[in-house]
Amino acid sequence: MVATAPTNGPSSSMDVSSSGTTACVSRILPAGISVTRRVKGKLVGVEIPAKKLDIGDDRVTTVRVLAEDSGKCMCFYGTSGGACGRISISAAGKKKFSLDWKAGGDEETSGGVSSISCDSEGTLLFVARANGTVSRTGAKDGDQAESYSVEEGGDLVGVRVLSDDKYAYLSSGKEVLLYSFAKEKAIGTLLPSHDSRIVEIATCLDEKVLLGAGAGVVDVWKVNRRPAAKPASSACTINLPSGSEITACSVHKTEPLVALVTKSKETGHGLVYLYSVSMKTAKKGSNDESVLLATLECGSAEVVGSEFCQEGGKCIIALAASEDGEVSFHDVEFDTEESGKVINLGGGSAEGSPSTNKAGAKKRKQLDAEQPQQNGKDSGEEEEAGPSPHDSTPLEVRVSQMAINSGKKGAPPAGQNGASRGQAKGNQLNADSTVVLLSQALQSSDKQLLEQCLQIRQEQVISNTVKQLRSDQVGKLVPLLVERINSSSTRAMQVACWLRHLVRNHLTYIISAPTMKRHLSVLYQSLEERQSSHNALLGLHGRLELLTSYIKTMRQRQAEAAQNAADGSAQDYYSDPSVVHVHESDQVETISLVPQVPADLVMEEQSDEDSEEDEDMEEGSEEEED
Repeated sequence: MVATAPTNGPSSSMDVSSSGTTACVSRILPAGISVTRRVKGKLVGVEIPAKKLDIGDDRVTTVRVLAEDSGKCMCFYGTSGGACGRISISAAGKKKFSLDWKAGGDEETSGGVSSISCDSEGTLLFVARANGTVSRTGAKDGDQAESYSVEEGGDLVGVRVLSDDKYAYLSSGKEVLLYSFAKEKAIGTLLPSHDSRIVEIATCLDEKVLLGAGAGVVDVWKVNRRPAAKPASSACTINLPSGSEITACSVHKTEPLVALVTKSKETGHGLVYLYSVSMKTAKKGSNDESVLLATLECGSAEVVGSEFCQEGGKCIIALAASEDGEVSFHDVEFDTEESGKVINLGGGSAEGSPSTNKAGAKKRKQLDAEQPQQNGKDSGEEEEAGPSPHDSTPLEVRVSQMAINSGKKGAPPAGQNGASRGQAKGNQLNADSTVVLLSQALQSSDKQLLEQCLQIRQEQVISNTVKQLRSDQVGKLVPLLVERINSSSTRAMQVACWLRHLVRNHLTYIISAPTMKRHLSVLYQSLEERQSSHNALLGLHGRLELLTSYIKTMRQRQAEAAQNAADGSAQDYYSDPSVVHVHESDQVETISLVPQVPADLVMEEQSDEDSEEDEDMEEGSEEEED
């Protein structure tokens, strides 16, 4: 990987040996060149002062490093005066270096060196200069074989030589040229989809596809080596979150994998996106089916390099705490069958030790295990289970339990346990990560990935995520949210927040898009239906509240009665109401309380009545005798 920084910023280059045992990073510093190697887990740093390079008042403008399994490495450099040279770094454990050769810098090569590329065997160098020329130079001795004038007065900022050494792709400002060394002219022109500067170009899929990274977009061209009279536009694009600026990219040598190093314009934090590049041919052009495998969050650390290991499934990231700080290497393992992983490298292992992020992966698996899909429904669509028809619990007890459970502080609402657990996972994502995952979910129609995004409850994260969505993504997301509101009433509160921010930030598109009218009508009907039942639900709520209050009062009186009985106190006649009658007529409710007469009082009244009857009978018998 070669990272071309802005005019006043440093440039860097990274390479990994074929076996993956040696990783090497070279950086341009104000005082010269810094080379850091990791050989079998051990770090060795070498500082090469500018005065040792014998470049006078010129400055180093670009570097290119090649790593060997033995621990040695070669660093090629170019200067603002047009000169280039090679530095050899000794084997692991030693800080010795030697300047092998230095060439150029004369009138023919007066343009500043902007990019250096090597052939597949590392024997030839192709040096692009700001004056629009490309020279072919021997990598071992520095002898310049030929020089080609590609674009007189042009500014070449990148070069990528194909495997046959007969053709090369040259990045010239805002276009890419296919150059034939045999014909000594450009035979094709590729146009990007944006007006920004193309940072880097790379080939993949057996050189049948060319990637051009610039601004926050990666253009994908289907290429061949046939001359073309007309400029060719990109077949498709890979769009990154708005506010992301691509600083470098690296491509796997045999597999369609690309690592995009970006920097947020707002926060300045670094992010690395790992993509699996794929395209599907359609009637009109091609459709991008690239998959985001992982997002690497690097925090405030500077990403100075990224490179894939040849065996696949592993990418090495080089981070530095500052522009001239020490470099740490992080080994990131990923699976091409999985997508949407978020890995935090900000709090990685100590410098020099591999960081495979296994702890983070284990934690994510535990969080994923807490969100099982039940009965084929998406996570978060669980509904509260009703009481069993064979449940013998009295109604008054059920109602009382409902009131008690709802009054517990911190208890999640019924049926939302899965959502609250999903929130713990969603809280780990920030807006930049979420918009990438959400874009990938909308593009690939991945329901599981979409649900992971919708589990987020943080208002600020949702707002910042929605702001970065494109209009076509909003058109896909709104119908999905409306569908979830209609399918499950328990999703309304969760989805309503996303809809609110969508309308707030994309109102112009939602009003003007013809397809939005139908979805908004469905949403309006659903809201009208729920609003019509609102009064009935309020009435039910009032009745349930009255019943629960009555049950609580009844229990208190029963406890007082029991206490009075224990103390020998007299019991009030109306102290124990036991029956509640609710009458509904013409939407007017009346409630009457029928008191329960104590048993001892009933027996006393019954004995009084019996004695009175006996006295009447005695008086009647006496009168008959008289």
